[in-house]
Amino acid sequence: MSEANDQEFIHSELSKALQNFSYSGVSYQIKESNIGFRPEGSGIYSYLSRTMSADTIKNQTSAYLMFGYRNTSLLLIENGKLNHRNSHSTDLGFYNYLDLVAEYSSGLYRQDIQKAIVSEAIYGVGENCQQVVRGFTSQIRIEDLIRSTNTKYQERERAAISAAIERADGEYWHGELLNTDAMSIQMLEQLNLSSIAQSKFIEQYLPIRLADAWGEFAKLANIKI
Repeated sequence: MSEANDQEFIHSELSKALQNFSYSGVSYQIKESNIGFRPEGSGIYSYLSRTMSADTIKNQTSAYLMFGYRNTSLLLIENGKLNHRNSHSTDLGFYNYLDLVAEYSSGLYRQDIQKAIVSEAIYGVGENCQQVVRGFTSQIRIEDLIRSTNTKYQERERAAISAAIERADGEYWHGELLNTDAMSIQMLEQLNLSSIAQSKFIEQYLPIRLADAWGEFAKLANIKI
């Protein structure tokens, strides 16, 4: 929402870029028909709203929080319409959480903790006993942060880091948050990646990071959800 004032500039730059556009060695002549701008979170809202009845949308207020590294954005939807006045971005991004973990531990810094974050798929068994993705999880791999070589001190360090993470969790995350697993799983199904490519896709947090963009694309492409 804080970048909304750049719409005119971006529109102009996009129009110029589309006049000489090429992708994967192929040049395209693109005639601009419509360029629209959406705030962070609108893709997730448009995706989830397609699973709701019109009456439900009209009679409820929904708040969507987007946790980015630098910013956290609030998208407020009232009666199916965006509340521009009360939707906004703050500087309370994910880095604040990393700083809390560092503050409550000993000898760790934001960069150390960020490098120790891993994203993995949660697998289950589907039809014909095939392995399928059921969801995603991201966590701080504590073993990557332990520096002691002495077994006794390693255990003490492991417990201290676990306590720091638990304390930071309680201060930064409030209540139980809904996730975008269903959207991300459908994205993987539509992309139909090889097992190696899918593994790299997940390791780079892309199912989570692209969920908002996928929501917009699924709507524009009229993909059934």
